[in-house]
Amino acid sequence: MSLNALVKINGTEITEHNRRISIINTYDNTDMQLSSGSNRRFYKPSKRVFNLSWSYLPDKANKTVDSRVGRDFIHSLITSGSLVTLLIQEDSKDNWEQYTCVVSSYNEDMLKNVLQSQCRYYDVSITLEDIG
Repeated sequence: MSLNALVKINGTEITEHNRRISIINTYDNTDMQLSSGSNRRFYKPSKRVFNLSWSYLPDKANKTVDSRVGRDFIHSLITSGSLVTLLIQEDSKDNWEQYTCVVSSYNEDMLKNVLQSQCRYYDVSITLEDIG
């Protein structure tokens, strides 16, 4: 599911600067053999996986289109090594949905280093896995 939502990580609003987000629901299943000899499969929702990516993302908040935090804050999430609180609001009238997540993957590629403004631009992707 792709959507345009407001996103906060650890209470800090994350920039929408060329951002894409997708949410994948994963399911656990259990197979049981009934006394009649037939099999039955039970599904239960287990986890959500959040894939967030930004293209041409500045490292400084004052260089993003909405002045929200950029690459430096996102990079600090992986160096802290702790759990992440993810808040998502799909519509401005909706309540915030909260998830406790771990960072399962992170990737960045530096695209440009502008010496005059001392700003670097990156393609960044991060995957957060709900621990539920």
